Amino acid sequence: MRITADTNILVRAIIEDEPDQSRLAQDILARAGLVALPLPVLCELVWVLGQGYRIPAADIAAMLRRLIDSATVAVNRPAAEAGLAMLTEGGDFADGVIAYEGRVLGAGSFVSFDRLAVRLLEARGTKALVPGLPAFHRAADQPSPPGGPFWLPDPQAFRPIGLGLPHRYFPRVDMRVRDVNLARLR
Repeated sequence: MRITADTNILVRAIIEDEPDQSRLAQDILARAGLVALPLPVLCELVWVLGQGYRIPAADIAAMLRRLIDSATVAVNRPAAEAGLAMLTEGGDFADGVIAYEGRVLGAGSFVSFDRLAVRLLEARGTKALVPGLPAFHRAADQPSPPGGPFWLPDPQAFRPIGLGLPHRYFPRVDMRVRDVNLARLR
């Protein structure tokens, strides 16, 4: 049997806090000839174990390494390794996965307001930036804007965003940057 395991199956198998479900989860994982672990499942698993069960990051990383090294587990190994690198350095597993997948999809820089993620990724040689911070946090392929050493997006590059839902459920959000006073940011 070839299966894709949802996060709750892995949590029950690992934590063993629900005896009946834990036994069922462990049994199905043991019987599977292949266990596919999509990246969102790994991201959720790390988050649930860390935030929900307060398991230390080092223990989560060790468990995750054993899991992805299992002969029956299929996973995007380079992305999982990128997430593990971030986790073991004190960052978020998901940020490592996101930065890796962004590079695979053709992005030149990781952009986030999470300063720790940006600092850890820069230390690993990944172009990363926090919008609005000084030039050394700006992507190398972005010129300094006129008026100062801060990187801010081109206001013309943004358009109102909508999710295709009727206005009464989700009003359109205007993401354009207007009248940014760079002098105020210094």
